[in-house]
Amino acid sequence: MEQKKVLIFFPMAIPASGKTVLFESIESYYNEKHEGKTKLFIVSSDQVSLQLMNEHIAVNPNVTKEDAYQQTRKKYRTRYDNEIRAVCQKAQACEQQFIVIIFDKNHPENALKGPLDIVKEYFKQFTSIGLIPKIGKPLGNNLFSITYLVSCVQRAIKRENHETLVGNKEKVASVVLFFFSFFNKVQIDKLPFNKVFYVPFTNEDGQMDQVLREEALELLKIIQREKNPEDILNNCQEALQKFIGICEKYNLGFPDKNLQREIVWKEIQTVDQ
Repeated sequence: MEQKKVLIFFPMAIPASGKTVLFESIESYYNEKHEGKTKLFIVSSDQVSLQLMNEHIAVNPNVTKEDAYQQTRKKYRTRYDNEIRAVCQKAQACEQQFIVIIFDKNHPENALKGPLDIVKEYFKQFTSIGLIPKIGKPLGNNLFSITYLVSCVQRAIKRENHETLVGNKEKVASVVLFFFSFFNKVQIDKLPFNKVFYVPFTNEDGQMDQVLREEALELLKIIQREKNPEDILNNCQEALQKFIGICEKYNLGFPDKNLQREIVWKEIQTVDQ
């Protein structure tokens, strides 16, 4: 009997990066290259949060979706960890040779250890893969570029009916901007991955990146003084609104899906031996 090959994918990204398309590329690879031999699981942070919110609203029907999200955060970690364990148990029991587990969550560095420790309870051997945005020029000591940040804010404020990223555009933008700060001083070689894939989530252009730096950098410095999204909303209203205006000014779009798929497939082939 062939030994199972277990691959664990962790996206390190901020909200509205476009992870769903990336996951489709991963799934399509294994469906084509290992048809019938692969079982794919997705552990969705948003779905866990949504489930908690719906349970809370069922008991408190007059509460808003935003309040339900805030009032259930203390329960989130336990529920999310239990979901990881449930997925690992299912993965252990399945007969397929290739087990692919995707953690559908925006992972800053400090959010990696917990899920990895749980996976180690169930699998002695696995390959952990970090999915990191391929960017042009990093912004200061941040892992990402200002083009990537502006693109994600732009997408987030346009998006409707997201499970957990709710509220007006100022509130949504404040969350994305807050997440961006988690990726300051990240050292790739110290991340707990066996392999890192660099994937294009945005259209990176040197000239446009420079334009965005000139227009938005000073505003971003003001915003990043704050410690959480609420403080950004309360203390940086003018800077936040101007930053949103810049995000709405340019149409940065999405990278070509076929190109992203081609890059993802080439990366997977390096571990699919």
